[in-house]
Amino acid sequence: MPWFQDLWDRWQADNHMGARSFSMPTWSNTDKYPLGREDPAILALEAETPADIFMERYGGVPSKPAGLVLPEFDMKTNVKKLEFDKDGPPVRLCVDPGTTCYAVLFVQHIGMFTHVLDRVYAKGKIVQEVIPEVMASEYWKYVVLDKAGTIDQAGSQHPGSYSQVELWRMIAGAELQFRYIFEEDTIRTLRYRLGSTNSQRKPLLYFDSRMTNARTASGEALDVLAEPALWRWPDRGFRQNEPRRPTDKNNHAMKAIGYELVNQFGVALESSKPRTAVRRSYWIRGK
Repeated sequence: MPWFQDLWDRWQADNHMGARSFSMPTWSNTDKYPLGREDPAILALEAETPADIFMERYGGVPSKPAGLVLPEFDMKTNVKKLEFDKDGPPVRLCVDPGTTCYAVLFVQHIGMFTHVLDRVYAKGKIVQEVIPEVMASEYWKYVVLDKAGTIDQAGSQHPGSYSQVELWRMIAGAELQFRYIFEEDTIRTLRYRLGSTNSQRKPLLYFDSRMTNARTASGEALDVLAEPALWRWPDRGFRQNEPRRPTDKNNHAMKAIGYELVNQFGVALESSKPRTAVRRSYWIRGK
C-alpha cells in the first residue's frame, strides 16, 4: 500500500518523528543462504530479475514509481536537519500560487548549495490568507523585501482587480521577481541540483527534515516532500504525437523552487550568473 512505502521512504532520513525504517533482505537469513548477499542462490535470483524488482522483492527496498519527473530525489540524500545561518545570505521566498495549493518556500543559498528551510503549503487558501502565515514565520525577518524572491509568471496576470505580485507588494511590502521559464528548463535544473552529477559529487539542493511526505487518501500531496513521488509523466497512449509534458499537479513546491534556481543559477549550471537568452534565427537559402 502507498502509505507503507511513504513511511519507509520518510523514515530513511531525518524526520520530525525521530523514526527509522529498516530492511531485512532475504539474504540476511544466513541459515538458508550461508554466503549472504554472495550466496549462489541469491546471485541466481539477481541474474534473472530486473534490478528494481530484485531489490524490492528480495532486498526489502521499495522501488520508485515509474515515470517520475524527478527520479533523482532521494529522502536519504536530499532531506536532513538544516542549520540556518543567521549571518549568511538573506532568506528568499519561492512562490507558486496554484489554484489547488499555494506553495511558499523559505530558502537560503549557501554558495552553490540551496537549503529549503521551511514552507507554507496551503491547500484551498487564497493569497490574503497565505501571506499572514508567511509573515508569521521565524524566517520572515531575514527576507530582504525589495528583493524578496521569485514567483510563477502567472502571478503577474490580472484575473481580478490585482495580480498576485501586486498583492504581495501591497500586503507584505515584498517585491517578487517573475519571468517566463520553459518547463523543461525548470525540470532539467531541478534534476541536476537534486542529483550528484556535479563537481561536488553530492546534491546541491536540500530540504529540512521538518517537512513531510504526507498525502491524502486520494493521492494528493499534503506537504512538500510528497511531490517528488507524485509528479509524473503521463502515459502517452494514443497521444503519441502530442508534445511530452508532465502532469500539472502535485508539483507546486517543486515548481516554486525550480523558478528560483533558474533565476539564481541559470539552467543546470553551478554558476551564480543569470542565464542570458539567446535568439536564434533560421533561414533557407534557395537555389
